[in-house]
Amino acid sequence: MGDILLSETTDNMTDPLPLPVYYQEIVENLHEGVYILDKELRVVFWNKACERISGYTEAETVGRCCGDDIMVHVDERGERCCRTSSCCAECALREGAICETDLYLKHKEGHRVPVRMRAVPWRNADDRLMGVAVMFIERFDRAAMEQRMRDLESLALLDVLTEVGNRRYAEIELNSCLNRLRRGAPPFAALLADIDFFKEVNDNYGHAAGDAVLRNVARTLRDNIRAFDHVARWGGEEFLILLTDVDAERMRAIAEKLRALVASSRTVYNGRVIQVAISIGAAHAKRGDTAKQLFERADRALYLSKAEGRNRVTVDAGVV
Repeated sequence: MGDILLSETTDNMTDPLPLPVYYQEIVENLHEGVYILDKELRVVFWNKACERISGYTEAETVGRCCGDDIMVHVDERGERCCRTSSCCAECALREGAICETDLYLKHKEGHRVPVRMRAVPWRNADDRLMGVAVMFIERFDRAAMEQRMRDLESLALLDVLTEVGNRRYAEIELNSCLNRLRRGAPPFAALLADIDFFKEVNDNYGHAAGDAVLRNVARTLRDNIRAFDHVARWGGEEFLILLTDVDAERMRAIAEKLRALVASSRTVYNGRVIQVAISIGAAHAKRGDTAKQLFERADRALYLSKAEGRNRVTVDAGVV
């Protein structure tokens, strides 16, 4: 592995800034993803954690910008940040100061991964700005999530295709939430999400492509809820998300975030790009609710989302 050289050329003068080999070896083995950009925001260094978190290899990224269909960061509204004022690296270069933010990167397989980013201006010995170093880490507990998957699998509660809970798991957790609510626990909410026009995906691309879409949507939902919330495949292309300890405003905000993140994701299957959206029906649990009553309210709200154009969130009219 040779030294990294960030260079700036002005009036026939090149001013290199090397990153010694021993520093590279340290950075290569960090848990955090670290990549270095030049002043044109082109990748000149990409460590192993970047590949683990994003799925993209060094060969696929060096010499390119992250907005060149690599990670394509978006905010929680699903709006693209690369080359905008919301871009963490762009801000660090423009302001010459450290920039920190929470965004969502596009994994190579298509789903959205929540990350915390920190961009640090890279200067030479003469204090001349040469580029920016970006560090990022996942904003979910991967170890806890993987342990939960192992627990579910051992109890036959895992949907093997999507790697989220199955319907039995959803029913168990829904009834558990209702029992806790009756004993005075804070309110919770049920979100019923359905992939829009999923039959057309199967018809146009085949069922294997449909399975790939289901996996990506499930991963985006799973990775972008809180550690104490739950997501399960209810059946077919429907998912049930249980949000604990939320008021009506927070329920809608989380539902809108999940909708936007799915809409900004994509699945690549056999070289073809497949983009889908989800419609969501949201219902806030009431004391005295049965599982059937709560689910029916979420289902009615989902029906309205579908009827009113899809790719939207509808909240049950009876929400308190």
